[in-house]
Amino acid sequence: MKVVLAIVGLLILIGVGYGLAFVGIIPVRSMAEKNPALKKVLVAIKLAPKTTKTVTTAHATAKPAPDPLAGERAALAAERMQLEQQRAAMQKKAVTRAVMASNTVSVVTTSPKVVAIYETMKPAELAALFEKLSDDQVCDALMKMDEQKAGKALVAMSPARAAKITTQMNRAMAARPQPGFQPQPAPATTVQ
Repeated sequence: MKVVLAIVGLLILIGVGYGLAFVGIIPVRSMAEKNPALKKVLVAIKLAPKTTKTVTTAHATAKPAPDPLAGERAALAAERMQLEQQRAAMQKKAVTRAVMASNTVSVVTTSPKVVAIYETMKPAELAALFEKLSDDQVCDALMKMDEQKAGKALVAMSPARAAKITTQMNRAMAARPQPGFQPQPAPATTVQ
């Protein structure tokens, strides 16, 4: 039984090797060119082509016919290169715009008197008013308002706008230095 299993395993290995060589994963043709004895074996098992003597004739040395599509291929290659350059330029502009947009600082400041007026308004009225203002203006006003009144105004807004304003408020709060916060130096480590 062990002998049969060993033979079956060997046949499977040989079959896998033959299949890989036949598909071209194992480079048997280059090996056959280097070793004439191996080439005979590979020709016998149909893994390498038979060698034919080259006949030197005027027909064999004739120039190949010109490619009728060569001009079109060259034009397409030039067009592809131009499109790639345009795409790269557009990506560069988009990145520049994104960097410039992220570096802009909001200079919107809502006066305390306007904030006091906002705080007297009903949340639905305030949300309707905020729909007409820019995100920077709304963010600045809400950050200066009483937390409960600002929360009611956010609830009265559309969920998408409220989420956008909340995200902007979080960024603004993270950018501000926190009062009383003193960074502590890292503890010294000793090497033993």
